[in-house]
Amino acid sequence: MALEKRVAVPKVLPSRVFDSLMRSANLSDSFFLQETAKFPGSVDKAAERMKHDYQMNSRFIKELKAKNGFSDEVMDWKFQQFTGIKIIRHKFEKSGLNHSLEPLNIGVSVNILTDSSLKNNQSEIKFELSNSYPEFLDWPNPEGESPLQKMIAQAKTDPDANLFGGGLPPTELTAAFHRNVFIPAYVATLKWSDQEIDALIQNYPNAGAAPEHRNLVIDSFIGEEEHNIIRQNFTKEKQSDGLFFTYGSQQALSYMIRMLVLKTKDVTSENPVEIAITDPTYAGLLMASNEFMKQGLVKFRIIPIDEKTGQMNIKALRSALDSKRCEAIYLAEGNPIPKQITNLDEVAEELKKEEYLGKKVFEDRAYLGLGATEKNSLFHLLPNRVVAFETFSKKGAPGRIGLVYSNMEPGKFAFIKEAMLKPQYNEILGYSGNLSGEIVAILKYDEETHAFTEHIQKVQAFYEKQRALYEKSYREALYLAFENDKLNLDDEVIIGKEKFMFGWRNTHHVSADLYAKIGEKIKLYSLAGSTCRPESKYISGNQPSNPPTLHYLRQNYTRIKPENLQIGVYKDVFLEVILSATMGEEAKQRAIERLYKKMKELNHEKILPEVETFIEKISQNHYQYSEELFQ
Repeated sequence: MALEKRVAVPKVLPSRVFDSLMRSANLSDSFFLQETAKFPGSVDKAAERMKHDYQMNSRFIKELKAKNGFSDEVMDWKFQQFTGIKIIRHKFEKSGLNHSLEPLNIGVSVNILTDSSLKNNQSEIKFELSNSYPEFLDWPNPEGESPLQKMIAQAKTDPDANLFGGGLPPTELTAAFHRNVFIPAYVATLKWSDQEIDALIQNYPNAGAAPEHRNLVIDSFIGEEEHNIIRQNFTKEKQSDGLFFTYGSQQALSYMIRMLVLKTKDVTSENPVEIAITDPTYAGLLMASNEFMKQGLVKFRIIPIDEKTGQMNIKALRSALDSKRCEAIYLAEGNPIPKQITNLDEVAEELKKEEYLGKKVFEDRAYLGLGATEKNSLFHLLPNRVVAFETFSKKGAPGRIGLVYSNMEPGKFAFIKEAMLKPQYNEILGYSGNLSGEIVAILKYDEETHAFTEHIQKVQAFYEKQRALYEKSYREALYLAFENDKLNLDDEVIIGKEKFMFGWRNTHHVSADLYAKIGEKIKLYSLAGSTCRPESKYISGNQPSNPPTLHYLRQNYTRIKPENLQIGVYKDVFLEVILSATMGEEAKQRAIERLYKKMKELNHEKILPEVETFIEKISQNHYQYSEELFQ
């Protein structure tokens, strides 16, 4: 059938027609984008965005082939595609300030005025986090934003907020990446050969990027052992078949969930597919599963992890895998508990049992190089079984490029790849060829300059500096509150030994949900552990009524300014004193006075009105918290 006969395009493209086009098995994405580009008015958010992207991509190709340099508009669009961070340009003003180490927030722009701007009278640049999870921008969510998005939104306009959420480095490092890596890497593409340029501008959604791009990432970015396993399984000539790109690892999780639902027989709300996950688990997995959970098509089998020892409960693992509806196990080591799993060898031995050979194994390796197990992980312990997810957004922040690869033999991984990519071919119309081209441009530039390698080292050094400050602050604050130098820090907060990006804070007898809610009254924002666990209605099998996860907070300390981090830790210990069930009134009063004195010192001797108001009210109730006090 001729292409123009597949669909009659009306003068106005209503949403129902747009929906049918999106789900068409025959309509190619390039045709769709060309047709939507003809419509002058707004169709809907998704179509309007795709129309804009198509137009900007056409401009990029034209400028690339002309080899005369790139316009700011095109490069700003490319940067937003790559990072989810919007660049806003303003006319240069001498009053502009350099707000170094300022965190990015959704909808709030942050100035970065460099020395070169001052010398050359250039435009002032602002960076703004346009969306934490751009691939979920238009997902239907009857409950609104995720808890993390709500938390960031609450804190985004308040410079005094202590926000332990999100995973981006400070704006200063983002600006350095833009200036020292991203822009010069693209300038270098103007000297590429015609063949290299062809690969850069082509769209490869059903292949997960151009073979040349996948080859370079296998050779230059993933680990040496992983490279060797792919080369061994696929041969040098076919190694590109062993990896494909996604728009961030979060999109890979979406693909994984959809594949399991679509490829499992007889999935209904009465007969859902089950996935074995750890307790706690990565909150992004639950977000990716949301639409299928609401339909009753996905449920979870829970495997607890001991937050202090890092041991996975083998008995619970066995029970989960014994379920006939359990199709897969998903593991995200180091998130949110900053611990390596210490009995992965036992986990692997269970999965090797004959009765479990049909279970799929997905290993989310976002934190390789940031504390997670790099050798003797499931990828190495389970030959021909594991599909791995990796991302540039943690190590090489802030790039949102995801990788999916495997230790499987070609036939098995080809099935996985087709099952993950094919249902999305016409639904998520991105520029996968160009997205992969962006990281390839950066990697090629790095071969000559080491600029990207140096940037990664700076990001990791910053994470480690923040982690060390986080640990130091808790030790000092807890001693100041309880005057006990023998206090076991692990009883209070689980902190990784190095490079980890999270703390796992114990709220003791108080639920983490209540603890987080009270924290908001003093501008302290942490994510309750309940967000790292499915609701009970989405869990199969018997579960304890009050699991440990519900008494922990997930605290990410990478996006918060150092002084706000320290004050936030003191606020957190302040709350522990207030909510203590064992301290008397006088002991609480003395501890609060010491803690608040330190907070003021960290705040350059300025008062903290929200804390003073809280103390005033709580003192009226003999230092016992009551919700009625804050009505």
